[in-house]
Amino acid sequence: MAQAARRCRTTRQQTRGGKAVTWIKICGTTNERDADIAIRAGANALGFIMAESPRQVTDTAAYSIGTIVPKSVETIGVFVNETIEVLVQTARFCKFTGVQLHGDEDANYIAQVREQLAGVKIVKATTVERLESASDSTPDAWLIDSSRGPQRGGTGKTFAWREAQPMLRQFDAAKSVKIAQKGQRW
Repeated sequence: MAQAARRCRTTRQQTRGGKAVTWIKICGTTNERDADIAIRAGANALGFIMAESPRQVTDTAAYSIGTIVPKSVETIGVFVNETIEVLVQTARFCKFTGVQLHGDEDANYIAQVREQLAGVKIVKATTVERLESASDSTPDAWLIDSSRGPQRGGTGKTFAWREAQPMLRQFDAAKSVKIAQKGQRW
């Protein structure tokens, strides 16, 4: 974890003259030690997996870890096809600054989450193959990821990045797109 965090810190671009900025989220945070390492390495956000996963944490654990996180670092709860009631309750309890939706959540779901969690950022994850059909949704940001079978994201599987370019160009320029993947091949 520490080695990965150091690598991330060295790739961060400075915010000068309107240049792009790399925003770094260390996902799968499960304990205070890893959170502290990521924070000291310069992570912009910590991700907490609330869905079934080897790195899943309880809401109590996410809340506890979140108490050591400075306000300058965002805390993002990662959910997969969770009920709106449970997602909202968990996000409020954990004081997440954002939620990342990795399931089949549609525009109506996102609108309901936005209404109930005012001020909380909503990131919608999708695959290149599903990007065009997902474009009706209005999250604060998109996260393009790969999947492998039932596993949604975090697979380490690389996709053909060039396939995403035409679809990304179709998005409204005002929408923000964040890309999560290893092995970039532009």
